[in-house]
Amino acid sequence: MKTLWELRHGLLLLVGFGAFCAAAVNFPWILVIPVVLILISLPIPKIRRSQALKKNGYFLILGREGRSSYEELTPTGTQIIELPSEWTEVGRPELFIPTKAEWELKAPDWAATRRDEVFQRVITVWNGFEIHYPADWPVPAKNKEGEQAGHGDA
Repeated sequence: MKTLWELRHGLLLLVGFGAFCAAAVNFPWILVIPVVLILISLPIPKIRRSQALKKNGYFLILGREGRSSYEELTPTGTQIIELPSEWTEVGRPELFIPTKAEWELKAPDWAATRRDEVFQRVITVWNGFEIHYPADWPVPAKNKEGEQAGHGDA
């Protein structure tokens, strides 16, 4: 999965390469190309989020420093829940699925009884990152490739 962090590095390399080419061939107008590409790429995350909400009804945000959140489209609008996650290293988040009792205490009313449904959705998108399951997790989850993920290591 490509992250925004990787996109920024790629764009920085593109701008650096453009500056090098402009200096080498004495055409400063070449710098316009990376600037235009950056401007075109700015709305991409918003479009991706909007399309996922329309198609699936939910969207997962892998935020900075491990602060991730789950957004769901409900009849009253878009609802957001912050997920219990943290980074073990840059770009490597870990998800900690809470027990039912913990979830019912901390979750908003619209999601309090839907822990399994919410986290099954999160697990399908959380592909490739570490997930810690509680002892009361109903069944081992499967990732996008259909492989069984780890179970019961909370």
